[in-house]
Amino acid sequence: MVIPKVNSVGEALQTLSPSHSIGCVDWPEKYPYAPAVSFGIAHTGKEIVLRFAVREQAVRGVTTVANGPVWEDSCVEFFLSLDAAGYYNFEFNCVGAKLLGFRKERDDFEHGAPAVMETIRTFPSLGHGPLELREQQTAWTLDAVIPAAALFRHRIADLSGLEARANFYKCGDALPQPHFLSWAPIDWPEPNFHLEQFFAGVTFEK
Repeated sequence: MVIPKVNSVGEALQTLSPSHSIGCVDWPEKYPYAPAVSFGIAHTGKEIVLRFAVREQAVRGVTTVANGPVWEDSCVEFFLSLDAAGYYNFEFNCVGAKLLGFRKERDDFEHGAPAVMETIRTFPSLGHGPLELREQQTAWTLDAVIPAAALFRHRIADLSGLEARANFYKCGDALPQPHFLSWAPIDWPEPNFHLEQFFAGVTFEK
């Protein structure tokens, strides 16, 4: 996938279309539920801009603190590997709470420091919560702006031309219908998003 380059964050937020489906139901026997989820992504050279669009049967956004258990809520995620050193996992719930880690594997990680977390901006259509479980069909969007400096284990002056690997996810561990969807398919016996071998190639447009 080529991540298009735009002139500004404002341009991205005005024009970004969530045209990529997060539709792989990787564990259909145990977790067959598949909400409608899509995303759009662009970059300015200095920032990554994401837009997620979700329609699901229930919604929950209890976590409001940085690096809290957002995956228990209605949650969308972006994992990015720049090289063999490890990968970043960006996770956002439906009320804009965010989690960032740099990991070699799921249980070997360093969270983004508070100063880093403050640089990541989120724009949730449902407001900044908290939002208790609402068991009714709900459509929501989440925009996120991630500065290149938030990739805190690297020094990225310009994202343009960067070759990387990534995956995008939707989950909701504490929802009435737990689910685990991915953009690039995952061939693994049980739910696990932290598997770099299933990331797909992405290129940041020059």
